[in-house]
Amino acid sequence: MQNEIELAPRSIRRKYVSIQQYCDYLRMVLNLNEIFFRFTARKFQLPRTLPRTLSREEIKELILAATFQYQQAWSEYKERLAVRNMCIIELLFCLGLRVGELSALDMADYWPEENTVLIRGKGRKESY
Repeated sequence: MQNEIELAPRSIRRKYVSIQQYCDYLRMVLNLNEIFFRFTARKFQLPRTLPRTLSREEIKELILAATFQYQQAWSEYKERLAVRNMCIIELLFCLGLRVGELSALDMADYWPEENTVLIRGKGRKESY
């Protein structure tokens, strides 16, 4: 399959997993005991790659774009979106949060009187 279409290993794995999930769904809906698709993840182990980091210039451009979005906001809704985006960028790059840590944040995690944000990291470790 990889040679015919020239897909990346990650794309092939994603397609196989989708097929497997669909087959599992059919087995559940049709109440079948027969397994008609066998998939082992070991066949598709992906090489570990380091994440690509943004340069300082790219980060500056993101901050400038968010600031510009705030300045150009023409409604309260657009202004709130711009403030949210600026907060996301600040938290990701200034605090070095992971995306998962950022998406797990809730308003209750922010304590303005102490100027503190509660971060729940990997392994349920908490940090402030």
